[in-house]
Amino acid sequence: LALHEYSPDRPLAIGGCTIGFTPTVHYISAYAMRIDAGAGVLGYSADTAPCDQVPELVRGADLFLCEAALGAGGKEDGRRGHLNAHEAGRMASAAGVQHLVLTHYSAKAHPDSMREAAAQAFSGKITVADDGMELGF
Repeated sequence: LALHEYSPDRPLAIGGCTIGFTPTVHYISAYAMRIDAGAGVLGYSADTAPCDQVPELVRGADLFLCEAALGAGGKEDGRRGHLNAHEAGRMASAAGVQHLVLTHYSAKAHPDSMREAAAQAFSGKITVADDGMELGF
């Protein structure tokens, strides 16, 4: 195993992929990613409160993995660091992505409610991630 530190200020090339980064709004340092794999583009929100920089980074992505730690419409008191499914839908809509995948949510969350909440803000394809799920472009 060879470890290498990277700079989130510039794109990182690994194999045939190019990975771009932007800081998110979270309690500790976290970075959203845009992974251009040639065959398609994957966006990943990481942990974040609502912000403009994540949709800007993942604009037009084929697949957008977006955290929805607050469930369908939950709220976070005080300092924000996470999204609910409706907010994730708004980010996906602002970014013009093709497919939103809601992830990083509580086992108590109801997938149908999360999908419905996201669909209030995003008209594209919505999937609620589940263990063992495989997705492609």
